[in-house]
Amino acid sequence: MNYENYTFRTSPIISTENVDEWLNAKFFSNVIKNHLNITPDDYEIISIETKPATKPGENFMSFLFLSKLEILINGADKTTLNYIVKCMIKRNVYNEGLTSAYNAFPKEKKNYNEILPAFEKLYEDVGIDVHFGPKLYYSTEDPTDIIVLELLEDYQMRPKIEGLDVEHVKRSLKWLAQFHAASMKYYELNGPYGEDYKDGIFAESVEKLYQPFYDSYFDHYIEALKKLKNGDR
Repeated sequence: MNYENYTFRTSPIISTENVDEWLNAKFFSNVIKNHLNITPDDYEIISIETKPATKPGENFMSFLFLSKLEILINGADKTTLNYIVKCMIKRNVYNEGLTSAYNAFPKEKKNYNEILPAFEKLYEDVGIDVHFGPKLYYSTEDPTDIIVLELLEDYQMRPKIEGLDVEHVKRSLKWLAQFHAASMKYYELNGPYGEDYKDGIFAESVEKLYQPFYDSYFDHYIEALKKLKNGDR
């Protein structure tokens, strides 16, 4: 893999030098088992290719990798599997404190494993096909918090500076309305979501952790704002 043009933040666990060591055949055997319900006796991994899934500056709490596997099932069927692998950055005390304050990975795993499937089931029960996110195929806390997700290959990210056209805004609002309706129905049927969901990311408990972001980024934010249409106002 070529990481020459990709700048990683320092992590005592994950680096460009050791990424292939832990995203290996043994690691993906757990993923394949959950995804295809087959054991290593049923397939052979031909190749594993892993590369960054985001550009520098697009993420701050985790590394995102795109892993492409070629496997041979029962010695005959060659299959390509694509996954998004999300790994928490354990960079320093500040970063770990911010991540812990969010309780981000435990909530994310619960969302993918329990909450979103339950929302989708509410629509399935009335004959409506709605999907609120990718499937989670595997999660672990060793050597760090890692989740392996379905790659949503039919979707593309729009350039932030351009935004969405009217048609995609309408689609997004419809999807958001369906999500909100499902969340209210789920609450009606099951009660509160739990203590982990009582506070959002802008809570008093993380104010001190956020302040360095605001102090250091404010001037850059104003300069970036000026580059938008009518941003000089």
